[in-house]
Amino acid sequence: MNMNRASHTPTPKPPSESRLPPTSHTLQPHHLQVLKLLSLVYHKYSDDQLPANFILHVYRVVLAEISEVRQPATYKEFVASVEEGAKATTPIAQKVLEEFKFVHTTILSPESISGFFADYNHLVPPKDDEDTRPFARRSIFGYFVRRTYVSFLKLSFEGVTQLYQDYIAWVAGDYTGSFITSRWRAEVDRSAHNIFKTEADRKQFAQPDTYALWEKEQATGNNAAAADHLRSFFEQHFHENSDSGLRQHAMLNLARMHMLRHEYPAAYKLLQEAIMVSRTNNDKSTLQHCTGLLHRIPRTDRTRPYTINEIQPDLHPLEVLSDTKKLLHVGSQQPLSASFERIVQSVALYDNWVDVQRATPVESEQWGQHAAQSVTWRTSGMS
Repeated sequence: MNMNRASHTPTPKPPSESRLPPTSHTLQPHHLQVLKLLSLVYHKYSDDQLPANFILHVYRVVLAEISEVRQPATYKEFVASVEEGAKATTPIAQKVLEEFKFVHTTILSPESISGFFADYNHLVPPKDDEDTRPFARRSIFGYFVRRTYVSFLKLSFEGVTQLYQDYIAWVAGDYTGSFITSRWRAEVDRSAHNIFKTEADRKQFAQPDTYALWEKEQATGNNAAAADHLRSFFEQHFHENSDSGLRQHAMLNLARMHMLRHEYPAAYKLLQEAIMVSRTNNDKSTLQHCTGLLHRIPRTDRTRPYTINEIQPDLHPLEVLSDTKKLLHVGSQQPLSASFERIVQSVALYDNWVDVQRATPVESEQWGQHAAQSVTWRTSGMS
């Protein structure tokens, strides 16, 4: 029974009293293709009774691109996904597909991009007229169209030229998407691609690039570089407060890395500091995770009794389940009934997490409960 699994790391949350800043938005080549698809389906051919299954397919394709939960699709992938929904449908759907596939032939210069965006104001209504346009202002499609349109209006001619070059490269399949990195955004700020800058455009807000590098270096075993990338991530500008309030998350992640590598003295030192910072920031969730991880560190003094976790609202069920291993040890001087009681508490807490706190069920965590029960029953003489 492997009970040395490291504690789950909570998602970083900014202080509750501070508002989240507006995230920076950079126009990308596939945004133009999404706009064209929305205009064709909801404006130009809206009265031609497009088949419902085709419109549903367009919903799925567009939502996948707008939500940005994955890397943007290439031009061929985007066209192929729309083409798949147009198969075996009415001729009008094929007509939409043909016009969608050849939109790049109408964008022949930076000036043509200006004309391209001039045609999309009709998709979003003004504040006092929500019934005359296909998208409500605060709908996900309406928000995307408005945000993209405003981002274009802020571009200088140099920025429009860059967007045109990126779009041509994207259609040709030579586009790597490197411009969306933090480094490119910093260059954009310096070179004044945004001719009309808002307050948010003048500041560099936090980006996920360094966290991705942290995970990569951690997986390859480069601890020094991993720690540097993690600190760089949490030292970014998350909000307007002087203190990000997220320092404890960096230390918890580092402590977890040391725990997985059995570097217990380093993990102990980081957890002690993380607990102190969590208390200062009143971060109860992170404090509970740090405390649970601290209790997993093996004892150096064999005469010291095992530390058993107290059940708290933010305590993960696996922390309670890990206490079973401590109670089974001869040094705990506890009866087997204490281990069974702890297993029942862990199962009940897990059910509470899933049913009340709406946590996502994880199959491996459920198997962990069965493994703990199996070992405990075997220890009691039942096989």
